[in-house]
Amino acid sequence: MALASICRPTAGNGAVFTQIEKRAATLFGDVGMDDIARAPPTPPHLYETCIAAERAWIADVEGAIAGFLTWMMQDGHQFITELHVDPRYQGARISAQLIGRLVRPSLSCFTEVPWNRPYYQRLGFRTVDPAALGAQHCAIAAEEHRRFAPWPRCIMVR
Repeated sequence: MALASICRPTAGNGAVFTQIEKRAATLFGDVGMDDIARAPPTPPHLYETCIAAERAWIADVEGAIAGFLTWMMQDGHQFITELHVDPRYQGARISAQLIGRLVRPSLSCFTEVPWNRPYYQRLGFRTVDPAALGAQHCAIAAEEHRRFAPWPRCIMVR
């Protein structure tokens, strides 16, 4: 498989992001998280907002978008709002390349999913108390606790 080129997406890529998110979500069914696997993906217009604000990166592999990352500033960190890799490109270190474009990343993830917290730990992230980062991270943690129960999540920073 060819190496990915990390670059900015262009207007109109939001629909591709939605399709990649939908394909990537199916992997949650493999670990018994069927509700997550079947949840509706993010609408393209929300991704277009990130693209227009230059808060998105794509991984291009031979002209195809293999994965993408979106983020927003939270408590002085580039908080990753979405990070998805098309399952056809899993194992090619695309997530690591996308995250590498961020200067001060933070994220939230599932604590008991093999490709979440353990993967981010290998990339140098560490679990933190959201209060150590600020009110915005606390709000994210509280909302995700409500939204994703019964699957525990944590906030991580690198």
